[in-house]
Amino acid sequence: MDEQVDILLVDDSPVKLLAMETALGVLQQRLHKASSGREALRLLLSHDFAVILLDVNMPGLDGFETAELIRARDRSSHTPIIFVSAISQTEAHASRGYQLGAVDYVFAPIVPDVLRAKVAVFVELHRKTVQAQRQAEKIAADARELTATSERLRHAERLASLGTLAAGLGHDMGNLLLPVRFRLESIEAQAVSAEVKEDVGAIRKCTDYLQQLARGLRLLALDTEDEQATDNLTDLRIWWPDLLPVLRGCLPRDVALEERMAASEPVVKVPAHRLSQAVFNLVQNAADALRVLGKGRVQVWAENAGQEIRLGVTDDGPGMSEEVQRRCLEPFFTTKTRAISTGLGLSLVQGVVARAGGRLEFKSREGVGTTFTMVLPRAAGIARKGVARAPAAVWVADPQRAGYISAILSSLKLQPQLGEGAGLPDAPLWIVDGDRAPGPVLKQFCEGSPARRVVVIGELASNPAPDQITATGEHPAPALVRDTLRKASAAAALYSPTALPPRASTNETTAERGKPAAREVTRDGTTDQAAVRGRQPVGRRGDRKAAQARA
Repeated sequence: MDEQVDILLVDDSPVKLLAMETALGVLQQRLHKASSGREALRLLLSHDFAVILLDVNMPGLDGFETAELIRARDRSSHTPIIFVSAISQTEAHASRGYQLGAVDYVFAPIVPDVLRAKVAVFVELHRKTVQAQRQAEKIAADARELTATSERLRHAERLASLGTLAAGLGHDMGNLLLPVRFRLESIEAQAVSAEVKEDVGAIRKCTDYLQQLARGLRLLALDTEDEQATDNLTDLRIWWPDLLPVLRGCLPRDVALEERMAASEPVVKVPAHRLSQAVFNLVQNAADALRVLGKGRVQVWAENAGQEIRLGVTDDGPGMSEEVQRRCLEPFFTTKTRAISTGLGLSLVQGVVARAGGRLEFKSREGVGTTFTMVLPRAAGIARKGVARAPAAVWVADPQRAGYISAILSSLKLQPQLGEGAGLPDAPLWIVDGDRAPGPVLKQFCEGSPARRVVVIGELASNPAPDQITATGEHPAPALVRDTLRKASAAAALYSPTALPPRASTNETTAERGKPAAREVTRDGTTDQAAVRGRQPVGRRGDRKAAQARA
C-alpha cells in the first residue's frame, strides 16, 4: 500500500469543508481542515502538504492573502494551491490567483469526480517527489559511506605498509646486530682489562635493548589471523621485555610507563603476536588521551584471578564520557579524526580476547582515568616454553669463531656450552673442530639419539653417520657456518622460530623473575631498579679461560 500524504482543506464554511472531505475521502489520504487563513498557516508549521484546497472568499485573511503568506515561507513555497470559489471570477481576478502560485481553480458547485481527479494528480506527484528526495538522500549517504570506506582502506593500506616496514626493520635489525654480538663475544673471550669489559657490558646492554625492540616490531607486524605465527601460549615474563621498547616509543616523552606483573606463573592461552597487538592498541589509546594533558602515567599490570589472569592497561588521563563508554567497543567508532584512526583498535582487542575465551572489561571516570582489563584463561600446569634453553656443546678452539657460533646459537634459542668436555653428553647439538672429532666418538654420540646432530668445523676423513653429521670444510665462511647451524638445530627439533628467549641471567632464579614489581621504565629501556636485563652470557668464566689457554 502506498504511503498516505497530507492534504489541507481551507474554507470558512463547514458545509463546503464537509463536501470536500466527502469527495476526497475515497482517496484514503490524511485530510486536515482549517476554517480560516490563520488556522491554515498554523497547520503549515507542522506539516508538509501534497496540495492545499483554499477558499478565495474568507473573513480576515482571504484566500489570496493566505496564499501570499504560504508562498513567502521556504518550506511551503512550492506547495500546489487549488483555489475554490463559489462564484465565477473575472479574468484579472483569476490571473492574480495564478500569480500567487495557484495551479488550478475549482468553482462551486463542486463536482466530486473532477475534484478527486485534480487532487489525485498532485498526490501522486508529491509521492514521487518524496521518493526522489529519499533516493537522493540514500545516494548521498552511500557516497559518504563510500568515501569513509575508501579512507579506511587507504588507512589500512598505510597500516599494512607500516606493518611490512616494521617486520623488515625487525628482521634487518636482528641481522645487523648478529655481527655486533659476535664481536662482543670474541672480545669477552679474550683477556681484556676491566675498563674494556665495562665498555663491552654497556654496548651489550644497548644491543640487547635493540634486539628486544626488533622482536617487539616483529610481534606487532604479524597477522592476527595467522594461527601459526607464534605459539598458542604466552609467558608474560618472557613476552613483556620484548614489547616494552615498542610501548615506550609510542608514549609522549613526559608520560611515564610503569609495570606491575604480580601474577605468579603468568602463562596465558593467547599467541604472543595477538597479545602484543592488543596491548599496543590499549597503550596507544592511553597515549592519545594523555597527549592532550602533556603528562601522565600509563601502567601495564597483571594479577591472578583464580583460573584466569587479569592483564590491564591503566592511565590517569581525562577519562571517557558516558556516551563514549557506551559506544567505544563499536566497530569504526572513534573520537579521533579519520585521517589517523579507523575506529577498529578496541574491536581488535575485543576480538583477540574473545578468541582466547576471555572477556574485555573497562571502567572510566572523567577527570580520573581509564582502565581496560583483558581477563584471559590461565594455562595452568603447563611448563613455560623457552625458560630452560637446550644446551649446545661448542668445542671450538678459535675464540673468535667460538664467539660467532655462540651468538648464532643464542639467536636460535640454544644455550652454548663452551670448552672441551662442556655440554656433553646432554647436549643434542655438538659443534666441534675437525681435529678434535675422532670418528668413533662422533659415532657413539650420534647413536645416543636419532635427534642428535653434529657440526664439524673442518674436514672429515670418513663420516660415520651422514644423516646426523655435517662437515663445513676447512676455513668456512661465516654465512656457511650460520646456515649449517640453523639446519642442524632445526633437524634436531631444537629451534622454534616462534619461541621467545628468556631474559634471565645465569644467577637469576625463576622465583626472582616472577617477583612482582612496579617500576618506571625510561625511554632508553632501563628502569629505576635495574637496567633492562640482557641475555645470558655465553659460556662460563672457566670455559673462556680454558679456550684462551688453548688459543
